[in-house]
Amino acid sequence: MAEQDKPDVILLVEDDAGIAELVSEALDDGRKLVIKKSTAQAARVWLESNRPQLVLLDYSLPDATGLEFVEQLSATPAGMPPFIVTTGMGDEHVAVTMMKHGARDYLVKSRNFLENLPMVVEHILTVLSTERQLAETERALRASEANYRTLIENSPYHIARFDTDARLILFNRPVREGLKRLFQLDEQDALGKTYREIGFPDELCNYWEKCIQQVIDTGEPLTTHHPYPAANGLRTFEWLLIPEFNPNGSLHSILSQSRDITESKRAEDALRESEARYRAIFDSSPIAIWDEDFSAIKQRFDQLKTQGVTDFRAYFDANPQEVHNMAELVRVLEVNQASTKFAFGETRPDAARRVPDYFAEKAMSVFKEELITLASGGTYFSSEIPIINKNGQEFTINLFLSVTTGYEETLSRVLVSFVDIT
Repeated sequence: MAEQDKPDVILLVEDDAGIAELVSEALDDGRKLVIKKSTAQAARVWLESNRPQLVLLDYSLPDATGLEFVEQLSATPAGMPPFIVTTGMGDEHVAVTMMKHGARDYLVKSRNFLENLPMVVEHILTVLSTERQLAETERALRASEANYRTLIENSPYHIARFDTDARLILFNRPVREGLKRLFQLDEQDALGKTYREIGFPDELCNYWEKCIQQVIDTGEPLTTHHPYPAANGLRTFEWLLIPEFNPNGSLHSILSQSRDITESKRAEDALRESEARYRAIFDSSPIAIWDEDFSAIKQRFDQLKTQGVTDFRAYFDANPQEVHNMAELVRVLEVNQASTKFAFGETRPDAARRVPDYFAEKAMSVFKEELITLASGGTYFSSEIPIINKNGQEFTINLFLSVTTGYEETLSRVLVSFVDIT
């Protein structure tokens, strides 16, 4: 049965059998299933293995008051489901108390009680459905934000976000490490400051501020190249600035990405989208990024640990075939468009082949180090690794692996990016 076709389950806790039957008939519209219980104890037992959409709770029960029932259920791990209180006698103090304890409504069993009840119940069920949808949307948004944060931190490029006064409000690991190295600044000391306030040379700051202002004025992305005097000589950086907008169309921030292109081939596409959606970042990134599932490897780790394995390095040294077996367990969920331009394959399905198909024999020793890191609870790994494309050509790449936030226990979402350093 489809989710939308399932009836709304309503638990009716009412000791008067006659009223219970009348209430059940009043709510019978083919879309609701009313479960009747006559005591608090019977209702508690039923709730141990069931979860209704709504509880209609008579305040005066033979073995407990409505307040006692709610307090007892609220103390359980499952908590008290959404509920409406019904009573034969109106009492303002009781009504206020029950509303403070979470009651969605408080109904007196008056002459119009049965007539009004279906409308009240339908309204509450609609509100609850909306709340569930909003909660699901918020969970999806948090998951998207976690993926976005992981991508940003996992990127080898310098990524930052500025407010409309050119003050830093977010930056990733390469920027953080650069600020620490150049100015001995921690993240909290740098946030909220402009590059000029941090101490970069005036000539650079004039150019950066001019570019940021251009994006603010035009509302358009800007890609530019500029020289940068580094410790190892004059370098050339590609700088991409992307405007980010509020729902009402006003500009609220600028997303920045810079990379050293002095000795590397320019990527075909820079990031063209803001962080609004993980998908836009994933698909437009110029880096080859794979979304992989290591859950079968995690299950194998757990199995080996229950068998007494504590030193995975020693175990893999003694059982080298296990490394090959675990490579077969990696499942490629998705690859981004850049992977198809990275000597892996002409199409996304070609790129998403079995992971061992890319491994030269020497790559297994790097994969072993990756496994040791994950088995010990690590969530980040980087290394050079030799790989083979579908034409048998060998490349050397920088591999960056990061377990997506929220998936540390299962390893079912692992982001891996590659940079060709051949």
